[in-house]
Amino acid sequence: MSSHRAVVFDQCHFRYFMRRPTISGFSLRIGSFPAALIGANGSGKSTLLALAAGALRPQHGEIRLISGTRRGSATSRTTHRNSAWLPQEIRAVRGLNAREQVAYAGWLKGLNRAESWDCAQTALERVGLSGQSRVLSSSLSGGQRRRMGIAQAFIAQPQFLLLDEPYAGLDMEHKQLIRHLFAELSESAALLIATHDIQDLVTDFAEVVALREGHVTHQDSPAKPRGHFAP
Repeated sequence: MSSHRAVVFDQCHFRYFMRRPTISGFSLRIGSFPAALIGANGSGKSTLLALAAGALRPQHGEIRLISGTRRGSATSRTTHRNSAWLPQEIRAVRGLNAREQVAYAGWLKGLNRAESWDCAQTALERVGLSGQSRVLSSSLSGGQRRRMGIAQAFIAQPQFLLLDEPYAGLDMEHKQLIRHLFAELSESAALLIATHDIQDLVTDFAEVVALREGHVTHQDSPAKPRGHFAP
């Protein structure tokens, strides 16, 4: 993976409707991957991922996903082809089974119909859902739907994977399966993961950013014992 990849927030300001700002004057550069965002509920993790994915837009400031082999090459937040976002809530598409929903995600990312259909089955196999490919996505359990969402995220081989609580609802067996999958995906994609699970920070992540109420309280490699990562 290119060493030049980075996720950059530059003086960003965002607020939901009339609530107080979630982030204000927020700047952050993440350049080592896989990277983790940690912090309590309300710290801003989900908001930052949604902003990076282009699902939300800041009222002020800029977000850049820097990619490629040349320094300074960047994707616009409005150009989502090279990034994929896993939100906390994975919604079932009414009337579609698991394979159809994953294939639809691939088609939306630019794969043709045949590629989407074939890649969907492979993606489901990698998350341990090959046996549920014909099950309606609305009938999947919470953990199964989470894994289907992960399959949707990586089906088109994005350069950036922005994953919000990907381990939520997974039992230990499937958590280990997804951890190994992320290790494989990190060979070609920059993974940025928001997580409450801090047990595997040292082994799984090259960079950890701790957040509290929309502010960075710590940023470093978890392999460097400089302090306490959890807020």
